[in-house]
Amino acid sequence: MSWKLLERVIKDVFSLTLEKEFISVDSYGKPFIENRNNIHFNLSHSGEIVCCIVDAFPVGIDVEAVSPIDLDTTNFFHSKERFDLSTLPTNEQIKYFYKLWVLKESYIKAEGKGLSIPLNTFSFEINNDLIHFEGNNNHKWDFSLHAIDINRQPYQLGICTHKGRLPNKIIEIPYMFL
Repeated sequence: MSWKLLERVIKDVFSLTLEKEFISVDSYGKPFIENRNNIHFNLSHSGEIVCCIVDAFPVGIDVEAVSPIDLDTTNFFHSKERFDLSTLPTNEQIKYFYKLWVLKESYIKAEGKGLSIPLNTFSFEINNDLIHFEGNNNHKWDFSLHAIDINRQPYQLGICTHKGRLPNKIIEIPYMFL
């Protein structure tokens, strides 16, 4: 479904027919379209959701089904994030964890270097709808969070784009229309 969604978005946004043989992978494992430096994309999936973001500049997207997790595994987060998590009521910690996680994933995917960027070398702080980012190139990126619910399963979606390029809406396409 990821491929079908990417094909549809590339066609709708750039009026191009995407052929699989034109997709390559760089040394960090990030896919790209050969000979199209002006088209950047990123994909993510979790549970029943497949997400895609496309732009003329590097982008990152991550979606995660929100489910119980052992929060002792957050030792790879920045110390500020671990502190923020620990100050929240127990019932809010899981939600905040997933917000942090999808923002972190979207950022390292937009940078194009994946987990070669240690997750404890940058941090996010989320207050209401405001997202504060501390890390390399912090002046370069914008971030957004979106809560999604499908069949009573909550999901958290994080997006990272160049400054001023956040999408103004999210388009949902049921899989039968891909």
